[in-house]
Amino acid sequence: MHEMNFRTAEIFEHDRLGSWNITSIRKMIDGNPEAYKPINVSMTDLNTQSVIQSARQCNQNSDERINSLSVAKLSEPIILLKRSEGMLLLIDGTHRLLRLERDHAEFVRAIVINEEDV
Repeated sequence: MHEMNFRTAEIFEHDRLGSWNITSIRKMIDGNPEAYKPINVSMTDLNTQSVIQSARQCNQNSDERINSLSVAKLSEPIILLKRSEGMLLLIDGTHRLLRLERDHAEFVRAIVINEEDV
């Protein structure tokens, strides 16, 4: 399993955490697939890092969306951003992550990008 060493992000400090253009990030990933390969990340590691808790708080009323995800959509990797100080943030795939957690998945496929890359 891939070793993950991240610090927990403070939840909902959006002005400090920043914002990212997901379309541009996806183009960057698609343009360099060798550098951005999906890895399996333990759901336990994400829960320990408060990533899942943060996703729950951001999407308290999205059960309909979570329930409607297709198998194909669930197989798409989430995108995690590793901040320069080691913090890990979920920047794309909140509904997928919550559905996989609800379905008791052990791992989630993720692409981890470094903050310096965006």
